[in-house]
Amino acid sequence: MQRIAVFVDAGYLYAEGSKAISGSHRSRSELTLAADVAVDRLCELALDKSKSATLLRVYWYDGMLEDDAVKAEHASIARIDNVKLRLGFVRGGKQKGVDSLIVTDLIGLARNGAISDVLLVSGDEDVRVGVEIAQSLGVRVHLLGLEPRRNSPSAELAKEADTNTELKRDEVSKFLKLVAGDKLDGPIQSSKEETLAYVAAAVVPSLHDEKKRTLINEWKTSPNIPVEIDRQLLGAARSQLGRRLTEDERHVLRDKFKEIVKQDSTSSNPQVRSPG
Repeated sequence: MQRIAVFVDAGYLYAEGSKAISGSHRSRSELTLAADVAVDRLCELALDKSKSATLLRVYWYDGMLEDDAVKAEHASIARIDNVKLRLGFVRGGKQKGVDSLIVTDLIGLARNGAISDVLLVSGDEDVRVGVEIAQSLGVRVHLLGLEPRRNSPSAELAKEADTNTELKRDEVSKFLKLVAGDKLDGPIQSSKEETLAYVAAAVVPSLHDEKKRTLINEWKTSPNIPVEIDRQLLGAARSQLGRRLTEDERHVLRDKFKEIVKQDSTSSNPQVRSPG
């Protein structure tokens, strides 16, 4: 049986993805990732590369941080169907150990005959040795870069891959976005409730229609907002108010967001107006 695995270097996805959607490198705290949307798209691309293969799973590689938001993100990603979370560590602000995890898993799966193909989302030349060994064991490696590619992935890694594909800017923007706080205009002189409503309305357009429908269905049984969206909401509100929100303000913000999402379910263009 032919099977394909997807290997995702999250550090690469964030770094190159931020350049794709904004034209410059942005810190992780300035970005919000819809991991479920990214996983679905990468799986589609993988199966398209090897039409006779079935999906083994997605391996998601990232550095382990003490940041609570990143921990919550990792927990959320680990719960996605068919995803295996693999964590390296971060030292001096740089991701460490991830490349070695990718190489080890790539060689191990190839040696065990578990895969016939790999879709590799990475740009580091350090994983080239794993690609070469996997290929020697009969595995085809499909390298996926992000627009604009320029110097990433490395030229040597690209040469070794069996195929090279570029994920276009408009596709990246479907799962990776700047947090709403980067798009809002300066401090707002208004009541706190109006500000929170404005922030909630500004975040809603960053969600695609399918995500909105999914949220509405989920709220029928659970009132919770997914952690990646909640982080975006809180970050944008903190930027507008210039401080951390109180517990009551968090409740108001989340309620306003859910209210606007439900109202927007019948309209593709919600009105975002600055209060005051």
